[in-house]
Order: sequence, then C-alpha cells, then structure tokens
Amino acid sequence: MDAKKPTPIERAVQIAGGAIPLADACGVSFQAVYKWIKKGHPPTERCASVEAAVGGAVTRFELLPPTFGEQKRRQARRATDSAPNPGHAGRQPPSPANIFDTVPEHCVVGIPASTKEST
Repeated sequence: MDAKKPTPIERAVQIAGGAIPLADACGVSFQAVYKWIKKGHPPTERCASVEAAVGGAVTRFELLPPTFGEQKRRQARRATDSAPNPGHAGRQPPSPANIFDTVPEHCVVGIPASTKEST
C-alpha cells in the first residue's frame, strides 16, 4: 500500500514529540495544533514559532499556506526573469514641440463655427 507523505505541519508535530509539546513551545492550545493538522498548515503568523520549536527542521516557508507559498515561488521566479523594457505602454512619447501630437485625431474636439463669437 502507498504511504501518504506527511505534510510539513505533521512532520513538525512528529519532530516536536507530539501536538502537546509543539503547542506548549508555540504558546497555543493543543486543539489549535490539531486544527492546523486538519487544515494542513498553521496560520501564517505562527509559522516562525513552529520553525523555532522544531529547531529549523521544518522551515516557515514549508509551513506556509499552499496559495501563499505558490505566490512566493512565483515572485521568486519573476525576480530571476530578465527585466522587461518598460517602453511607453503602447503610447507614443510626447514630442517637445507640441503636446497635442500625442492626442489621436478622433479625440480632438473642435469648436463648432456657430458657437464662435464674432469679433
């Protein structure tokens, strides 16, 4: 039969010697630790205390909620990507001669001849 791989919080409980010693080390109730096990991860603000309780054998980054951990991995990947050229985001840069060079013709509203004041 295939054995299920323990989650990081389950490994932390095993390393700490059970839910009660881990709870004592983190300053929470043992019921809270069981909720973490059921959920699959502790709250984000408790990850550092769990890491300290097990002497770093399970890191806070392993303990992070799955979506948060995925977000961190994506950010790390983006940081290694080459920086894109910002360009002008599809806009033509303004010319120093006339700022209206950047306004498309269909957006320019003229004053109708009937409303012009006669001099």
